[in-house]
Parts: sequence; C-alpha cells; structure tokens
Amino acid sequence: MRLPRPRATRLRAHLLAGVALASLSTAALAQEVADDDYGDVEVEELVVSGSRPAGSVIGDITPELTLSPQEIRAYGAASVTELLEALAPQIGSGQGGGRPVILINGGRISGFSEIRDLPTEAIARVEILPEELSLKYGYPAEQKVVNMVLRPRFRATLAEGSVTTPTQAGGGETLGAHGARLDILQGRRLTLDAKANTRDSIEESDRDIVGGEGAFRSLQSQSNDVSLNAVYAKPLDNGVSFSVNGLFEASESESRQGLSPFGPEAQLRNTQSQTGRLAASAAGALAGWQWSTTGEIERGETETDTDRASNGAAFLDTSRTLSTSAQADLVLNRALWELPAGQVSTALTARASAVELESEATRLGVDQSSDLSRTVGELRSNFDIPLTRAGEGLGERIGRLSGNLNFGVEQVSDFGALETYGYGLNWRPTPEIRVLGSFSRTGEAPTINQLGDPVTVTTGVRVFDLARGETAEVTRTSGGIANLDAGQKDVFKLGVTYEPFDEINLRLQANYVSSRTHDAIVAFPSASTQVEAAFPDRFTRDASGALTAIDARPVNFALQARDAVRWGLTYSRQVGTPPTDDQRAEMQIGRAHV
Repeated sequence: MRLPRPRATRLRAHLLAGVALASLSTAALAQEVADDDYGDVEVEELVVSGSRPAGSVIGDITPELTLSPQEIRAYGAASVTELLEALAPQIGSGQGGGRPVILINGGRISGFSEIRDLPTEAIARVEILPEELSLKYGYPAEQKVVNMVLRPRFRATLAEGSVTTPTQAGGGETLGAHGARLDILQGRRLTLDAKANTRDSIEESDRDIVGGEGAFRSLQSQSNDVSLNAVYAKPLDNGVSFSVNGLFEASESESRQGLSPFGPEAQLRNTQSQTGRLAASAAGALAGWQWSTTGEIERGETETDTDRASNGAAFLDTSRTLSTSAQADLVLNRALWELPAGQVSTALTARASAVELESEATRLGVDQSSDLSRTVGELRSNFDIPLTRAGEGLGERIGRLSGNLNFGVEQVSDFGALETYGYGLNWRPTPEIRVLGSFSRTGEAPTINQLGDPVTVTTGVRVFDLARGETAEVTRTSGGIANLDAGQKDVFKLGVTYEPFDEINLRLQANYVSSRTHDAIVAFPSASTQVEAAFPDRFTRDASGALTAIDARPVNFALQARDAVRWGLTYSRQVGTPPTDDQRAEMQIGRAHV
C-alpha cells in the first residue's frame, strides 16, 4: 500500500587584441589625415571579429569555469581520474545525473576509460559547463559537461613504482607498478597504460586483537589486481575521425573467515573477477549534418568460493555472476533555418542498449540461479532557438536570449514506454551576467534487478521491533517485484553567473534546483513505526501482536522532494613569472616521468 499521492578566457583575449589593433589602426589613419590636412573623416562602421578557441563545445552556452595549464597543475593531479576527483565540488550536479559528460576537444568519446589515464600535462584547457549543454550531445540535461582540450603535440613516458606500509608492524604492505606511454601529434593519439598492485593481508594476530581468532581471521584480505588500457585515435580524410579503446581488468583476493570447526585451519573466502571492454567512436560531416557515433561491448565475470559450516556439516558456498552489456548511439547536429536573432539548431539522438545478468549460486547445498535481460531503445530531439541578438532590436534592451525545447521517448523491454520533455532559457542581459533556467519531466523505470531478482525467503532474521520495543526473529522476503509503477521526476533549475571584472579572474555563481519525484522507486527502508504505518501490508504480526514477517522488496514512494541552493565563487591568478614558450618546449621534449 502506498501513501496517497499529492497533487570564455581565450576568446576575450582575441577580442581585446582585435579592439586594440583596430584602435591603433584608426589612430594611425587619423594622424595621417591630420598631417595631410584632409579634414575630418567619419568612420561609419567598425567591425571587430574573433574566432572561438580551438576545441570549443557546440552552441552558445559559456563555461562555468575554465582552467588554464597553470591552474590544472595547481591541483596536483597526475591523471584525468585524479583531476576529476579534485574537481568533484565543481562538476557535481544537483540534478542527480552522476558522472559528468566528458568531451575531448569539443567532441564525444567512446567512454570514460578512453581518457581516465591521460596525464594532466597533456591538457591545454579544461572547461566545466552546465547540465543544459549535455542536450546538444544527446544526453539528458542532468549531468555537468567537462570539455578537455588537449595539446596539439605531446609525448610522455611514465614508469613508477610505489610501496606503502602501515605504521604498525605486521602485514598490510602494498606494492604497485605503473607504466604508460602517450603520443599526441596532429590529432593522432596513442595511449598505452598498465598497472599492477599486490596487497598483503592483515590478520587479527598481527594487531593483537583481544578475544579474536588470531591468524584464522583477516582484518584485510590479501589481493592482487592488474589493469591494461589502450587507446588509438586518428583523423581520417574528409574531416572524419575515429577512436578505439580496449580495456582489461582482473583481480583476485583471499580472506580468512575464522577457525573451522572441523580442524585447526581457517575457513577461506576466495574471489576472482575479470572485466573486458571494447569501445569505438567516430565523428564527421555529411550533407550539412555533423554526426558522431559510439559503440561498446563489455563483459564481466565474478566467482566467489566460501567455506561454511552448519549443523555439524561442512559446505562450500559458491557464486558466479556474469554480466554482458552492449550499447550504440548516433547523434546528428545541424543548423536548420535562419531567424532574425540567429540560426535554429537541432540535435537528434538514437540509442540502443542491451544488458544480460546471469547468476548461479549454491548456499548450504541449495542451488539458485537467475537470468535477467533488458533491451532499451531511445529517441531524443533537442532544438535551440535564438530569440534576441545582443545590441539589435529587443536585444538592445534585454540582451541576448535563446530558448530550448527537447523531447524523448524510451522503450524498456521488460517495463514499457517512458516519455521525457523539457524546456529552458539562456539569458545574457550583459556581458558580465548569465542566467540559465530549465525544467524537465522524465519517466523513470525500475532497474532490472528491482523487477526481476529471484524472490528469496530467509527465516530467523533478527530485527528490532520499535512498536513493541523488543528484538524479533522474522521471516524476511527479498528480491524483485513485478508490480512497481514508473516514477515521474520533475526538475526545475535556475542558475546565475556573475563575472564583475575583465582583468580579474573572479566568478560568482548561484544555483537553485528543485526536484520532485512522484512514485519514486526505492529500496525498502529500515523497519520503523512510520514505515509500517505507510506500508502495513509489508508487515505481518501474530494474534499477540508480535512481528513475524517483513516483505522487504522495493516499493514506490508517493513523493520524494528535494530543494537545494548552491553558491560560491572561483578566483585564480598567476603566482610568479610564467615560463616562456621556449622553456615550455624544452620541458615537453623528451619528457619522462619516473
């Protein structure tokens, strides 16, 4: 039973340089005219033009934050992965979209593993942009966008080793090795990266645990892992470019679970896992359309063996899970027609994906298995419409204004159709102020596990019954449930960015996000009197009122609401004398990291 449902830095430099050059040229012309006594000359029109920096993103949405190489180095990050961790406060989204959309030189990539091992020295510029930009690249407007512009020429070789040890003697040492090679030249990019780590175990006997099981129980498991990652990207003829990425990861661990009742040896748990991924992307232009496509396939396997004893008998619990996923998409961008304020542009997206989850388990001699699969087809469209042009007509009074409309439909094989739509405004009343407002309504389907996990009934589970103030042993039901409703998520966002000075890199920003999810799909919460009152059919009591059973499968909440206000400022400046171009070139030639 559910509760009742309630009803840009380099561009500025180019422009300033153009203005200065035009001013000097005009002054020189005026001086020549005066010297020749030709009288006054009236200049009817002066046009100053500038080009966007190389690697810029699509559209007119400007970055919330732009980092130069010096600012990137200030974070002390060795790789893109570490840099994104350091930038977490800036790239996190209040709209629940998770990891940001990552672009390279303004274009899409095949996946995060394509750029995760890039050294930060190879980056010439990082731009962090708002969620609304993700619509232009075929993604929902709920993820920030991070555009990384790489240096046109870069070469690096990396070889490093690491040793860590606890301050207290007795196990726990970690050894690591890492080697990598990166070559970037005229758009061609080759990345080779290999990592290996081994970690020693820590037993209770190593830490003198009182009342423990000594060498028969692990505080930290012994583990080994290896990762191999390769990327090759190259521009082809006629403006076409492509990239290919291959990834392989493997790990194994062993931990001691306590003294076996059948002899002086430890009960062990061994886990092994392997993951392989192959992905590719391509982009180009055809018949006036800019197109980009990505595709990937990933397969992972995990096996676990656990020694167990029950009722005087020895068991070997085993589990094996196998996951296979594939995805492909195509995004088309084009300017459609001309309006007085500019060109209407569109982004059309078609995406298909499939996932299969297989599992086999033997627990206390009882076999269990499941096989879940899901396919998803998705179509999206996005339209950007300029409404006013700065300095012309209505734009003279209110500045530059553009609107956005987006629509989408998603067909989920084991659930049904879901629809989404949204709209927004991008307003630039003055060069110093930008205002972004947007609204989106998205349908949300239960996960494949929430719908299809096998139902498991476990007896003798201890819970605290808050209604009676006592501990009860209950029968607990878990797994999937087929009658979950679709969720509906409404998100409203209003953001303001203010840059008060041209000569000082200071930016003030504030965002308000209001999220309302009707029929939200959630895991069953911890048992409490409020939860029991909301879901009385999930709790069973006997004639005396004692709690005997709980159905803990997922549920729909009538409403989930969240309001957040986030504000802050960003300020940066150069400290010390920057290196000259010759010094930079010397540092980059033959660079090696050890």
